[in-house]
Parts: sequence; structure tokens; C-alpha cells
Amino acid sequence: DRAPAAQAVGQVYRDHLNDPRAAIRAYEGALDLDETDPVTMEALEALYEDNDRLEALRTLLERRVDLAAEEDRSALQLRLAQLYEHSFRDQVSAIGMLRQVLNADPDNEVASAELDRLFEATGAWDDLVVLLLSKVGHASDEEQRSLLGRIAEVHDAKRGEADAAIQIYERINSDLGADESSLRALAGLYERRESWTKVADTLERLSGRLDGPAAIDLSHRVADLWEQRVGDTEQAGRAIRGAYERFPQDAATRDRLKKYYQAEGDYRALAEVMDAELQGATSDDDCLTLLRTISDVYRDQLDDPGLAASYLERAVELDGSALRSVHRCRPSTGCGPDLATHHRELRPPAQQGACRALPSARPGSWSHRRRGRCARRLRRSFQDRPHQRGHPT
Repeated sequence: DRAPAAQAVGQVYRDHLNDPRAAIRAYEGALDLDETDPVTMEALEALYEDNDRLEALRTLLERRVDLAAEEDRSALQLRLAQLYEHSFRDQVSAIGMLRQVLNADPDNEVASAELDRLFEATGAWDDLVVLLLSKVGHASDEEQRSLLGRIAEVHDAKRGEADAAIQIYERINSDLGADESSLRALAGLYERRESWTKVADTLERLSGRLDGPAAIDLSHRVADLWEQRVGDTEQAGRAIRGAYERFPQDAATRDRLKKYYQAEGDYRALAEVMDAELQGATSDDDCLTLLRTISDVYRDQLDDPGLAASYLERAVELDGSALRSVHRCRPSTGCGPDLATHHRELRPPAQQGACRALPSARPGSWSHRRRGRCARRLRRSFQDRPHQRGHPT
């Protein structure tokens, strides 16, 4: 009966007389009479906190933790951990209290988040890695990706263990599927180790996840790595070929692929690329240039005069304005001689007269039959005398 009376006295001092010191003495007396009374302890906790009685508050909370039921203990421990950190600047004691919470309740998100923050604040990187790994098994795929990515960053940036970081990123890519962030980080780690083959492989995987100019630029970088760092021109060509198949209209990629085929002596593949370029040519001048070049490849490199002549036939069949523009082209522009002169130089001397009137004829006045006769004679000249070649490139 004395404990409730002491509580009542404390309440009067606190609520009506505004005397916190007297109220504290009254409640402490009540607590001595009944050490387990929750009403007394809650009143004292509030009075201690409001009047900066921190030592007394810590002692009281520690007592409450020891006496609390299991379902109430975690909240008191979190309160005590906060007091240790913010009032006593005791991060070690705060971490210890939070560990107790997490050991009793592994799913306690508040304790986990607070431990995460304190481990990072104190540089306890090993403990942080263990904590993050403990969350991975119960997380969704996206949460796992985020957790593992952070673990890899800790290994690399904080613990100085690049190999461990690489293992984590590889785990992400194998278990969860590659993503742009992990591939970029992995490529950077391999580059620091000068593992150029793995850098090229990783960036090639990354380029497949990108689109547009970013993918094209990265594909060219991959080709540079294969060629300049690894010394594997075949892989470089394969990388450029992959970029060309995705972006056939990109001129830089197409030109690089053409140079690769030419350097490797793969003239049939070179002709196929130029033929595809021909299909997309937007001007007659471009068409004429490509037709002449493809014809040269079939004639000089592939020893196929029939196909070479067929491309020149297509040039003959272009409309008159196109032939007129070629006729006007000056050598300084890089276009070379006009198409009819080109045809005559390709033909044996005895046959050149058949198309001699071609450059001086009025544009648009040729009949389809005459163009066909010229083309057939040209084809026969290739087939009859394939060894006579003198066309200037």
C-alpha cells in the first residue's frame, strides 16, 4: 500500500507543484518499495530524461531490460542503444545492445538498420559484410542484387580486396542475371588488374544490354581491346561484326568492318557488306561508286568476271542524270573518271568502240535495247578475256 501512496505523492509534485526533483524522490521511493512496478519506472524514465539525469536513466533502462518480458524487451533495448550512442557517445555499447536485439529477433528491421549505420560509421567493415550477407538469403531478387552490390563495393573500396569484390559481382551475374551496374563495376576491376581478355568479354556483354550510340561506342572500344590489348584481330572483327548486325546503318561501324575484311582478305564478306550498303544508298553518285568498287572486288580479288560485269550492267542502267553527274565529277573530288570511260578502260581495245558513244549521248535518249546491247557486250568481254585488267582504282 505504501508504493501507490508514494506514486501519488510523486504525481502531485510533478503535475501540480511543478517540482521535478521532489517528484523524482517520491517515485524513487515507490520503486524501492516495488522494483517491478511499470508505472513507477515509466514515470521515472520520463522525469530523468526531461531533467538530464542520464546516468539514472541508463541504470533504470538497464533494470527494465532485465525485468521485461520477451515481447517487450526489444523496444527497451533499442531505447537503451539510442541512449548509449547519443547521450553517452558509446557506440560500442550501442552496437552490443543492438546485437542482442538482432540475436533474439533476426527480422528486426530497426536493429538491422541501426547496426548497418553504426558499422559503417565506425569502419567495422568485416562486421558490415557479415550483416549484409545474413540478409541475402531472405531477400527478393532485386534486394539481393542491391545487397550483393553493396558488399562488393565494401570489399573493393573499404577492405581493399578486389578479388573478393570480383567474386561477388560474378555471383550477381550468374545467380541473378547480369545488369549494367555490376558489369561496369566488374569491367573496371578487371581493367585495374589488366586482365584484358576479361575486360573485353565483360564489356561485350554490357554492350548487348545497351542501345543506340552508347552500344556502338562500347562495341568499338571492345574491338580496340581485342586488337590492341589482347592482340586478337579475329575477336576484334567478331565484335565489329556483331555491332554491324545490330546497327547496319552506322557508317563508322560499316567502314571499320570493311577495313577488317579487306585486311583479312575476306573479299566475299567485303562485297556482301558493300552490297548491303548499296541497297541503302540514297544518291546516284553513291550507287555508282559502290557499283564500281564492288565490280573491282569481284574482278580483281574473287576472279569472278561474271558478277563483276553484272554490277557494271546495273551502273549502265542508272538514269541519265546520274551518268551526267558522274561525267561532271572532277578527279580532285575523289570520284575518278566518268562511268563510260571506266567501262571503256575495263574492256579489251577491240571491244571499246561498241560503247564509245556513251559519254556524249544526250541523257535520257538511250533506248533500253541499246543499253542492254552494251551491257551484254561488256559481259562477254569479261568472260572472253578475264586476264586483261587495267582499271585504275
